[in-house]
Amino acid sequence: MGRTRTFDLARGLLLGAFTAAVATAQGSGPPEDPGPRPVPATEKPAEQKPAVEPPVPEEVPSAPSEAAGPADESAEAPPEPSPSLEQRVAAFLDVHAQALADWRASGALPAGDPVAAALPRAEALVAEGWDGGRLWLLGRADRLWRDPGERARRRRALVTALFASPVPVGPDNGPLAAQVEARGLALAEAARDLVGQREEDVERHRAQAEALLALARSRSGTAAGLVALGSLAAAEARGTESSASNSSGDGAPRANGVASGAARARAESLLDLVRTAYRDTQAAAVADRALFALLEHEHGRALEQHWRRAADAEPVVHPTVRYWAPVEALAALGVGPARWWLVVHAGEGLDDPAARRELRIAQLDALVRFHASEPWLAEAVRVAESLSGQLGADVVRNLGERLLATTEDPEVRAWTQHGLALAYSRDLADPSAAGRAETLLLQLRAEQPDHRLSRSVDALLFQLRHLRPDGVPPDVLARDVDGQEVRLVHTRGMVTALLFWGTWSPPSVALAKELVALERTYADAPFTVLGVVTDSDREAYERVRADLGATWVDAWQESPGGPWPLAWGVREFPTLFLLDAEGRIRRRDLSGDALIQAVHKLVREVRPGFEVGAR
Repeated sequence: MGRTRTFDLARGLLLGAFTAAVATAQGSGPPEDPGPRPVPATEKPAEQKPAVEPPVPEEVPSAPSEAAGPADESAEAPPEPSPSLEQRVAAFLDVHAQALADWRASGALPAGDPVAAALPRAEALVAEGWDGGRLWLLGRADRLWRDPGERARRRRALVTALFASPVPVGPDNGPLAAQVEARGLALAEAARDLVGQREEDVERHRAQAEALLALARSRSGTAAGLVALGSLAAAEARGTESSASNSSGDGAPRANGVASGAARARAESLLDLVRTAYRDTQAAAVADRALFALLEHEHGRALEQHWRRAADAEPVVHPTVRYWAPVEALAALGVGPARWWLVVHAGEGLDDPAARRELRIAQLDALVRFHASEPWLAEAVRVAESLSGQLGADVVRNLGERLLATTEDPEVRAWTQHGLALAYSRDLADPSAAGRAETLLLQLRAEQPDHRLSRSVDALLFQLRHLRPDGVPPDVLARDVDGQEVRLVHTRGMVTALLFWGTWSPPSVALAKELVALERTYADAPFTVLGVVTDSDREAYERVRADLGATWVDAWQESPGGPWPLAWGVREFPTLFLLDAEGRIRRRDLSGDALIQAVHKLVREVRPGFEVGAR
């Protein structure tokens, strides 16, 4: 074979020399096509020209006349050859890398996510034949398509197209062997979106993984094939188990349960093999994540069964305790979702409050340091504020500020800005908290104006500017149940309990009873109640109001999403604002003795020395 290759090379050199000699003898420049060029692996082979084209006869000009002028030196140069697909792909990757670097250096997202911005060009190159582009898109699917349904559809289409062409093979550790590894890893990562309840889906993707395993020529390629098989089996186990829980009739659930058990055993065997024997490959981390997804699914199913048995007299071990050790081991290996799982379930997994707090802070710190730009973290940010009660508002806000400074994911950034703004808006002790909250909200709207969280910015800014202590809300015009005008400004000069309520809400009715009594107690004082009622049933409203003996005016809103609650950002009923005689908000959400004392104090600001019952 070596002699043949040497002969071909020599023949090419001789033909090239011959062509050059012919061109020189004819007085022309170098030939336009020097012969066939190597075709890159990512480029479709073009139609080959002959190694030596027959010479084109040269026109012999007639003798120039004396009137002829000098030769035209402004003739157009021959057009530049259009770049090949390989060159266009390289240019695209260079431009994208530079855009990403510039975006990271900017520290903000005024121009949007460069990954999302690159999607149309990447898809166009894929349509032109860039095989590696499908892998490029699959590796960024979580960031490119936020909607789970759309993301699953895109992944399925990309994998189908990717495996429609033969899998390239090559020598050990060569570029073609790397493509085998990349396809295996992509198949594993997409497993959760590929395997449904149809057996033909399972068989087709399993065959693809087996084909990759057979073509592997390196340890990394073998590991990728194994992890693809294991991840598909894990997804199959989850799918058949869900099908078993939703099916009805004799025999079907039992059959699905057997299939789920077999798929689970196969998944565990393959994933454990990759995690132990191929720890030095990229596939090991994929296997860790696939195993956690399986454990998380099983834990969720166990929780459902646990709560069904909660009424039983026999004490049962909480399922979180059984899953704690394996999930903790995966978290130690760097699986981000496992770290978040520990944070969420620490209340059931650990008895010692100090140990729970220490673990949560450590795992949240690891999430910020190692997973800040992973799209799934946006889900965690949405509920992280609920941990303020256990960890302290300062701890949670500090973690949020660090995450905001490091994340590259727009969704994570948006939810972090929104969550931090809410946290600062609740801080009534720090004078600078309201300003920080407003800055975060304005950044969110400027950076991502089309994000759904940006639609709530105006309401949150209104609350910051007008509904904090000592803020003066602007006047509101509404109508009562009879259509008469109701204005907030009409209560100026009196201490006002502004109650957002509804007769459909038992807590609202309970607070309304307190206000009825309070209004009678302070009948001779500068005190009044103004209601904002969110009922839609007028008869029920009037019946409850009559039973209460309420005499105050209610602004009729017809639903909890009426104009007044919506503008003020009121989502919980009842919500109570206590305004002083100048219309400033002094307290909110009080009841019982605390409400009585606050009203008495504000009344005495208007009428010093006032005592209940004194004339």
